Amino acid sequence: MYLAIAQSQKRYPDKPCAIIDAENQFRFQASWAERAGVDLNKLVLIPCSITEEIADIIYYMIVGKGKFSEKRGTSSKLLEIVEPGNYGIIGIDSVSKMVPKDSSEKGSDEKKRRGAKAAAISDLLDKIQGVMTRSDCNSKTILYFINQLRKNPNSGMFENPEYRTGGNSLKFANTIALQAKRVPKSEEYDAQNNITSHLMRVKFVKNKCGGCPDGWADLRIRYDQQGVDNYEELIDIGILNDVLSENGKKIIVNIPEFSDFKFLRSDCNDVLKKNKELKSKLLELFKTGKVFDVKKKSFGKITSDDNEDNSNDDEDVSGDFVSSEN
Repeated sequence: MYLAIAQSQKRYPDKPCAIIDAENQFRFQASWAERAGVDLNKLVLIPCSITEEIADIIYYMIVGKGKFSEKRGTSSKLLEIVEPGNYGIIGIDSVSKMVPKDSSEKGSDEKKRRGAKAAAISDLLDKIQGVMTRSDCNSKTILYFINQLRKNPNSGMFENPEYRTGGNSLKFANTIALQAKRVPKSEEYDAQNNITSHLMRVKFVKNKCGGCPDGWADLRIRYDQQGVDNYEELIDIGILNDVLSENGKKIIVNIPEFSDFKFLRSDCNDVLKKNKELKSKLLELFKTGKVFDVKKKSFGKITSDDNEDNSNDDEDVSGDFVSSEN
C-alpha cells in the first residue's frame, strides 16, 4: 500500500492520500513508509477501528457533507482532522481489525457478535459505492483494503482451510483483488549472513480493469532500498523480450548501441545506476512497445496447469481495490 501511495503522490501531487489505521501500527511502520517514497507531511493518518465510523469518515472525505446521527456516534474529533477533497488513495489497514460498534459495546457476547462484522462491512460498501458513483461527486478515489488470511481448523479434508475475514461482500464489490505471498527459499544474504531481500509473488485473483485476469509477477523486496527492486525488474523484462540474454550469472546486452556489454546479475543495481543511458534505452524500448509482444510472450501468464494446481487459492486475497471508474 505504501508503494501505491508513493506513486499516487508523485503522479498527482494535488490529490492527497489517507490511511485509516485500524490496527494502530503505523507509528512502527512510518520509517518504512518514508523509505518507500511516501511523503509523510502530505499523508492524512486517521486512527479508527469502528466500521460504522470508518464508513462515515470515507463518506465525508468524498462528499464533504453528510448527516451523522448520534446513534452512529462518529467522533467529531475524527472529522476535524479530515478535510473533504479529491483524494487519490484511501487505504484501510486492515479489514481484520475493523470492529462493528455493537460488538465493541457488548464485549464478549459471542451470540450477538456472530455475523455482525460481515454485515457492517457490507453496509459500509453499499454506502461508499453509492457515493463514489454519484455524478455530483465525480470521484476517482481508489479505496485500498488490506485483508488477512486465516485458517479454519474445522475445514474438511478436501476443503481450502484459508479464508478471508469480513465475509464475502468485499469479494464481490472489489474491482481488483491481489494475492501477495512470499516465495520460499528466495532470500538473498550479505557477507554477515543477514537476509537483505526476498521475492514476493503477486497474483491477480480478480481484475476488471485490464486484460490479464490471471497474471502474476515476482517482485524482489529489498530491505535497504525503496521496497521493490525496479532494476532487477528491467533485467527480467529485457530477458523475456530478447533485449538481454542470460549466460550463467552474466547478463549480455543485445542492443546495437551497447554491443558486447556484459555484467553480473548480482551487480545489476550498480550497473544501471551508473549507466543511465542503458537504463533510459531499456525504458524507452519497453514503454514504446517495440519489443514487447503480449500475444507472443505474456509476462507472468499462468498456464492451464498452474491454474489446476492453484484452484484452491482463488480466495487468497491480500489486497482489494474498489474504484469508481468502473
